[in-house]
Amino acid sequence: MVPCDIPFLPETLAERMLERGRTAAVPLVRASDAMRIHYAVMLLHRTLVADLTGWLKAGERRVQAWQARHAHTEARFEEPPWAFLNINTPEDLRQAASHLRG
Repeated sequence: MVPCDIPFLPETLAERMLERGRTAAVPLVRASDAMRIHYAVMLLHRTLVADLTGWLKAGERRVQAWQARHAHTEARFEEPPWAFLNINTPEDLRQAASHLRG
């Protein structure tokens, strides 16, 4: 899963997260970089879908709290710091345009 407002995700995101999940033998992998964990960028095994669905139906929305209930690991990415840039504000959009030009 990835948010729709992160346009510069690494091209190898899915394969690297899948490999990390297999290596760690866990059903949930979150992306991280030198700055932080990106909780909304995750790969989860299909066995977790029912639990996530129930969590959402119960009105819960905190992704981090749901993830804490399950065995998980992080896939570390060393891409440029803007690889996980969320575009939510006009300033974010300006930064994104700057990266595209650069």
